Amino acid sequence: MRRQLDINPKAFGNILNGSKEFELRLYDRETWDLQLGDEIVFTDFADRSRRLVVRVEGLLRYPTFRALFSDLEYGRCGPADSLERKMAGIYQYYTPAQEEAAGVVAIKMRLLEQL
Repeated sequence: MRRQLDINPKAFGNILNGSKEFELRLYDRETWDLQLGDEIVFTDFADRSRRLVVRVEGLLRYPTFRALFSDLEYGRCGPADSLERKMAGIYQYYTPAQEEAAGVVAIKMRLLEQL
């Protein structure tokens, strides 16, 4: 299956340059039915003409981002100089209440193409 998701410009660039191996999302209506082998078309929400396609190669579910980072090194999810800065960046997009209600998923991905 192929689905469309928006992504911030920095994360878009980090996928393209290979420094982001995992995309982190809430485990919600956009992600709950993802399966291995699915394709995701990410659109840069600041420049909608920029799109790329990745293949889902792994799915890791956790109750919270902090629990996720107890198993997964935060640098594999895009550049960050500390766990606290990574968490602060995540909380720019999601609230702790959303995180607690939905849980989280780390999507291991492989870049297929830039559209």
